Amino acid sequence: MTAGTDSARRDGAPRYRLYTKLRGLNADPLSVLDDIRSRHGDEPVQLDLGLSRPLLVSRPDHVEHVWRNSRDLYLRRGMMWQAMQRLQGTTGIGAEGESWDFSSKLIQPLFTGKSVAALVPRMVDAINEAVEDLAARSSGGHLVDLADEMMLISHRVLGRVFLGDVLPATEANTVGREIAAAFGSMQARLALPFIPHSIPLPGDRRVSRAVTTVDGILLPYIERARREPERPDVVSMIAHAMDNDGNQLGVQQARNDVIGLFTGGTETTAVALTWAVILLNSHPQVSKRLVTEIEAVVGGERVAGEHVKHLVYTRMVLEESLRLYPPAWMIPRTLQAPDVLGGVDLPVGTTVVLSPYNTHRLPHLWPDPERFDPERFAPGSKPRRHAYAYYPFGGGIHRCLGQAFFFIEAALATAALISRFEMAVRSPESVRPKVGVSLRPRGRVLVELSTRRRSG
Repeated sequence: MTAGTDSARRDGAPRYRLYTKLRGLNADPLSVLDDIRSRHGDEPVQLDLGLSRPLLVSRPDHVEHVWRNSRDLYLRRGMMWQAMQRLQGTTGIGAEGESWDFSSKLIQPLFTGKSVAALVPRMVDAINEAVEDLAARSSGGHLVDLADEMMLISHRVLGRVFLGDVLPATEANTVGREIAAAFGSMQARLALPFIPHSIPLPGDRRVSRAVTTVDGILLPYIERARREPERPDVVSMIAHAMDNDGNQLGVQQARNDVIGLFTGGTETTAVALTWAVILLNSHPQVSKRLVTEIEAVVGGERVAGEHVKHLVYTRMVLEESLRLYPPAWMIPRTLQAPDVLGGVDLPVGTTVVLSPYNTHRLPHLWPDPERFDPERFAPGSKPRRHAYAYYPFGGGIHRCLGQAFFFIEAALATAALISRFEMAVRSPESVRPKVGVSLRPRGRVLVELSTRRRSG
């Protein structure tokens, strides 16, 4: 018997004594996942926290079972969802049932192929303006905070494309920054889900401050939008929406849906771009090939919508970055009725934890899984993998609506940055991930920007 495990099996799943590692779990949960993966591979594992035993599932067919039953059986309740409700609320796009159905139908048309294509010109303008602003602020060799700058780009796009600049840029940036701070402050609640919310944990006060700040900015705009004639922006559209009973959508649900748009529209993009730059900095051969493609496609011009279809290797880099560092690294669901999963009998109330981070590093699915290798996603050469061997955008009915929008935005932003700058990470230590609701780098990642000299 090895340390941290129990040779006896309860309900068919091995038990990993996580309660003996609580200090390490709060400090570095990913190392615990790495240890579990090395011991148990892709089999379901009980995470024994003493007072609760969530079941970690990593095998793609087990993951698929959860997503296939995510409407009625495996719901977003318990564990981190209670903490997130303080920010996202209990109604709207972050909820379940009729409330989620209504908000999903309201927001989903924004992300159809036709709608996204119509949004690309505004997206391109926002990206180019953001890069110009960054160039002006970083002249003279000043170091910039990589995560902050990537968030500013994603906020600029969100504001221009969806909000119609109804929120001033400074206030939109504040909302996005506070949401990111709240997500990053939930680590203790994620690591210690059995601690009642009546008992304060590190990060709780920061989350409360974030909610207060966000509400102080968003609620007045939503209330004003409800009083005024509808305008062609998403805040106004949500504020004027009618519920299933023909009544105007409540202020709180409208607020929750706007926050959901901020979360889905900025957090994933900013985190993905941040990790892509970090990985490129430590993999010069990949970086060289990326620069070659971007120089050939963009040249010395500003990025344009028609460039997207030619940024093939750029997309491969982004896909591989998402494999190694999926923003949603852990996704818990709570079982609403008894079920059998992977041969394990699960009673009602069981928490099942999906981890893209874990699945994306299974060696039989991804040979040499720790290696950064965009060739894994080369068109025409991808091996036949299970659909849920790779799921950085979730799955089931809650699969991220903005997946297509993300790849266009992220590819164009990467091309705009790389065509303009050489980006050198100057942080004194190797960059490690910090877990919160999303997988951000730990500490500040400082980057030196210099004007790129075109090859040839």
